[in-house]
Amino acid sequence: EETNETSDDYSQLRRRSREATKTLRKLREEHATQKSRDHVWTGLFDRGEVYKGGVEKADPGQQEAVVKQQLEDMERLVKVYEANGKAEEASRLQENLDKSREAIHKVKNKEIDFANPQPEMVESAKNFGIDLKDPRVVQMLKEMSKEQAKNGGKLDQEAIDKYTQQAEDGMVADARAHVNGILEPMSMNEVS
Repeated sequence: EETNETSDDYSQLRRRSREATKTLRKLREEHATQKSRDHVWTGLFDRGEVYKGGVEKADPGQQEAVVKQQLEDMERLVKVYEANGKAEEASRLQENLDKSREAIHKVKNKEIDFANPQPEMVESAKNFGIDLKDPRVVQMLKEMSKEQAKNGGKLDQEAIDKYTQQAEDGMVADARAHVNGILEPMSMNEVS
C-alpha cells in the first residue's frame, strides 16, 4: 500500500510539475511580449512639451531630436503590429509614418526667402552682424543658398572664402563711393 501511495504522490507531483512548467512558459512568453510593448512605449509620455503660449520656442536641435525619436518609435510600433499579426494597423501606421517623413523633407528643403525675411529672421541675423535689409547681402545669401543646395547642403571653405572676399570688396567699394560723393563737390582748397 505504501508503494501505491508513493506512486500516486509521484504521479501527482509530475502532473503538478508539468502544469507549473506550462504556467512558467506562458508567463515567460507574456513577460517577453509585455517587455516588447513597454520598449515601444518607453518615454512616450515623458517627451511631451507644455505649451507656453508662444512665449518661449524650443531649441531647433532639440525639436529635431524629439521628432526623430518619435519617428523611430513609430517604426518600432509598426514592427510590433506586424509581429502580432495586426497588418491593417501596421499598414495604416506605416502610411502615416511615410507622410510624416515626406512633410519633414519638404520643410527641410524649403527655400528661405531672403528678399522678404520674417521679422524674427531679421533680428536673428542682426545677432550675427548680418543686415538682411541690405540688397547686396540678400543677393549674396541667395547665391550661397543656391550653391549650398547644389552641393548637397554644404559649402566648402573655398566657397565661404569667395563670398567673404566679395563682401569685403563690396564694403571697400561702398566706402570709396561715399568718400568720393563727399569730396567731389569740394574744391582742392576745401579738401586740404
